[in-house]
Order: sequence, then structure tokens, then C-alpha cells
Amino acid sequence: MSRRLGQGQESPPERARIHTTPRYEVYWLRKKTFALTATAPTGYTVHSVLHGRAHLSVGGETFELQDGMTALLDPTRRYHLRSHPGTLELILLRLSPGLIADMAARLQLTRIGQEFTFREPIVSDPQLAALLRAIQQEIERQRVGQDVILDALMDQILVHLFRHHLLVRRNLDVEFSRFGFVDRRLRRAIEFIHTHFDAEVRLADMARAAFLSAFHFARLFKRLMGMTPHAYLMSVRLEQAA
Repeated sequence: MSRRLGQGQESPPERARIHTTPRYEVYWLRKKTFALTATAPTGYTVHSVLHGRAHLSVGGETFELQDGMTALLDPTRRYHLRSHPGTLELILLRLSPGLIADMAARLQLTRIGQEFTFREPIVSDPQLAALLRAIQQEIERQRVGQDVILDALMDQILVHLFRHHLLVRRNLDVEFSRFGFVDRRLRRAIEFIHTHFDAEVRLADMARAAFLSAFHFARLFKRLMGMTPHAYLMSVRLEQAA
């Protein structure tokens, strides 16, 4: 389902559209000022600059994105993106871990204990940029058969990512849950958080789901996830409210 978010009166006009499905989301925007902070995204994120410049801060580093450059970010990676002065045109994809896992199975890449991570956070890939531009053009025009075309383009993008940008790593501590690849010691707790995010969730409740004491659970969670359990809970609530 695609819809228009807004339209200004500038030349070129400020515009934004989104297309959402249960397995992926597409955001296209053209803005003079834009900023986005993600504390613990549950899916894989692709940002591609179609026109203009933006600054991306992730993992303690700051990168400048220009026309044709794409940022590839793994789940749970905190990042901040902001536009450079001037008009920014950007395409953003949010890919669920389940979508990645299903394509891996179709490509016969799935093995027990494997996880999928991007090789590099920033790439200049003309073929990927062209596929993302095709998605932008499709959601902007909103013609008959849009869902079919977008699903086909998404399949092409996923195959391209597996061929060129996704690294398949063996990690016996990682399991696949309903909410993506997670450390097996935290899987039950993370599923509990996602299931009960709208309720009053205590540290003891999360620890109990992981069969750990509150003390050991809090330390393990911070070490593996890079944030406290309550910070992760708040990020899930914010993501669900978006």
C-alpha cells in the first residue's frame, strides 16, 4: 500500500511517499531538512541518496553520503542520519529479518548457526542504486500492478545484496527468532519484550524469560546488545509507534 505523506510548494516540491507490507517498507522523500535517529532497529536498513548530501553517524564514525551512495545497516545498529544544507532526495528500505532468511533459503544459503551481516556500511554500487531508483519511480507514479512490480524489484535487490554485500557468517550463539537473528541466550527475553512492549515490563520479567537472574541478565544484555534492556524496550515502543 502506497500513500503520499505531504507536498510543499517549493521548487522542486518537498514530497514523501511510503509503501508498506508485512515484510518490507519503502520510504521515498525529498526534503530540505531531514533528520532520523534509530536506536535499535529490528530489521536491515538500506538508505540510498538519490540527490543531495547527508551525514550518517554509526558505530562511532560519521560518513558523508552523496548521489548514488548507499548505506547498509544491520539490525540493532544505532545510527543517526541528517541532511546536508540543500534539498535531499532519499530512498529508505526496511527489510525484516524474516524476508532476508526466506531469500537465503531460496538461494540455498541457510545453515544452522548462520547469520547475515553487511560487509561494509557504505557502498557506491551503480547497479544497486539503479534498482533503488526504479523503486522510487514506481511508488511515485502509483500505477496499476504496483505491488507486483515492487515485489519483483525487491527480489532483485535481495539477490544483489546476497551476491555482493551480505556476508554469511557461522555463529552457533545465534538463533533465528520471530524478530530476526538474536543471541540464543537472549532470544526468549527479546521475544518477550516484543510481545509485551505495550505492557508494564520489569527487568525481573525480562530476566525470567531468559532464565537468568536480573543482575546477570542486565550485564549480558548490555554486553551483547550495546544498550540496557529498558533502552531496548523503549526503542521497540518507539518503533511500534512510528
